[in-house]
Amino acid sequence: MGQILLQIIKGFSYLPKSFFKVLSNFLAFILNHIIRYRGDVILRNLKRSFPNKSKQEIKVIKEGFYLNLADVFTEIIYTLSLPKEKVMKKFRVFNDKVIDNLYQDHNNIIVVASHNCNWEIGLSVLPLFVEHNVYVIYKPLKNKTSEFIINSIRQRFGVKLITKKESAKFILSNKDQKKLIVFISDQTPYPENAIWTEFLNQQTPIFRGAEVMAKKLNSPVVFAYNRRQKRGKYELGFELLTENPKALAPEEITNLHVKYLEQEIIKAPSNWLWSHKRWKHKPPQKELVN
Repeated sequence: MGQILLQIIKGFSYLPKSFFKVLSNFLAFILNHIIRYRGDVILRNLKRSFPNKSKQEIKVIKEGFYLNLADVFTEIIYTLSLPKEKVMKKFRVFNDKVIDNLYQDHNNIIVVASHNCNWEIGLSVLPLFVEHNVYVIYKPLKNKTSEFIINSIRQRFGVKLITKKESAKFILSNKDQKKLIVFISDQTPYPENAIWTEFLNQQTPIFRGAEVMAKKLNSPVVFAYNRRQKRGKYELGFELLTENPKALAPEEITNLHVKYLEQEIIKAPSNWLWSHKRWKHKPPQKELVN
């Protein structure tokens, strides 16, 4: 069933580019004004993250968010039938030499990414711009048909997927293989196992995985950013956070990549995934005391 649905979706990708722009505008309107997709969650997240912004400024960000979300969906479909050369032209890559240089002294490079701009395509094209294997750690979906479709799209240019459950064992047992290991930093962990830090004016739980793995391997940590130049055109870039994780204090790596993400969001807030219930947990009592 998944293969059949994937081919049907791919069939739509042959429609003209102009159709997808109109479709995206229409979908954004439906999500915002008709369905009001997670409107309360988005509004609450924005107000708490930007307490000094006016109602009009919040409204503009919210409208921009729906358009970004619609673009994510329609661009995924549109690019399904494009050759990789055309997909590559949608991205300008900056600081990719950072990755090349790190490979001279390291086998494993930890990359911290986020749900910014079109994160799905941004992650899927990484193997087209860097050497060696790219592994992305992900959480499997409960619906197996949906997971087959989404994972097929994610892997079409060579990305390799590892489930969170299997990631530590796989990475440590293959530590001599040169590879990028991508952690999505802005998902919500269980509060008891998280690192708590200030993010967008709120105490926020952050996954420990990237920092823990970086210190175990003493592998460099790189922040990957994704910026929109204009609709359908993106800028991918890499910023080195540390080449010697063991030299940093506990939680310092996490605080570093959180601050980088915060700066990216502040520059263009509509491009981030505001519909996620990012702040549904409260810090454990011990975190409040500290």
